Amino acid sequence: SIEEFAVMMTNRAKELGCTDTNFANPHGLTDENHYTTASDMAKIVQAAMKEPDIAQVVGTAEYTLSPNNLHESGRTRSNSNKMLPDSGDQFAYAYMLGGKTGYTDAAKHTFAGYAMKDGMRLISVVMGTTSDGKWLYTTKLMDYGFAAYERLSLAELYAVSPKTTNVQGAAS
Repeated sequence: SIEEFAVMMTNRAKELGCTDTNFANPHGLTDENHYTTASDMAKIVQAAMKEPDIAQVVGTAEYTLSPNNLHESGRTRSNSNKMLPDSGDQFAYAYMLGGKTGYTDAAKHTFAGYAMKDGMRLISVVMGTTSDGKWLYTTKLMDYGFAAYERLSLAELYAVSPKTTNVQGAAS
């Protein structure tokens, strides 16, 4: 049922470490018991981008469905993510790999997306904005993240900030 599926979604979100998310339905339409945060959405995006099929779908700008008995020449569908590099849109972002748009009267325009530059992946979540605002704010957040942070291996991180811990009572 719809209700049972929403419970499954909420339980999976909790498994991912989401602490402020409850799904009342699978489609995201407004319900007083349906809520999340940007932080929790980022955790969900992080898990979703590890799934190859999901990554392929959210990263494809346009797809043509095969012809069938209702549409002889097939039908072309466009992704609502205007930031995909091959979207041809003014908001295209060279490093964008994928994402999901959303809109309700309560949440306004939302976007959760992920990008990669020089081996570093970033996730951005914007909520409560305008139609163009979701693209503009995502670009600013991604640009900031790529400029302000760098990707370090564990060895590089340890060299910058070595940590040692004394362990007592452990078996060798």
